[in-house]
Parts: sequence; C-alpha cells; structure tokens
Amino acid sequence: MRTDIVYKEWLPLAKKYCDDQLLIAYLWEKIEKKYAGKNRHYHNLRHIHSMLLQAKENREQIIDFDALLFAIWFHDIIYKASKKNNEEKSAEFASSVLKNLSKEKIHFNTV
Repeated sequence: MRTDIVYKEWLPLAKKYCDDQLLIAYLWEKIEKKYAGKNRHYHNLRHIHSMLLQAKENREQIIDFDALLFAIWFHDIIYKASKKNNEEKSAEFASSVLKNLSKEKIHFNTV
C-alpha cells in the first residue's frame, strides 16, 4: 500500500483539529511506523484505508463522523502479538494524542 494515499486521508482530519504542522507530521510518522511494522499482517495501513473507505460509504448513518475516523486511525496502533491488552493500550495512546492534537473538542471518550 502506498502510504501517500493513506496520508491524504489523515492530513485533512488532523488539520481540522490542529494548526501545528510539526505535530501533525510527527503523529503521521508515528502512525505510519506503527502500522507498517513487519509483524503487522492484518492491522496495517491497508486495513486502515479499507475502514476509512467503508466509513465514507456509510457517512450519513454515522452521528460523529470525525470521532469514528479517529477511532479507525488509532484502534490498533499499539500491537504486540503476545499481549492481550492491545486495544486498551491503543485507547490510552489515542486519548493522549487527541488531547494534545485538538484545538476543538474531540469526543475521544467515544473513540
């Protein structure tokens, strides 16, 4: 999967909530690195892109579209095959990131 295609999905969402271009770039680097790991056979950028496309197809049925998009981006950002708490760690990471990213309130409890 070409990362530039997925990056084009990340950038407008991040810019909507943050004016700090360095922070947006830093977060993209983290996202790209985490999801591009060699142990990522399913939960990778291709999976993220597929989920983003499905969300767009069903946008009119989604109450808080941006919250869903952030949930997609961060739902499996932490992944260690030997661990059972990947989702919890991903949620903690997302909460931390979204608090620092947002110039507007993101309903990260929903995320």
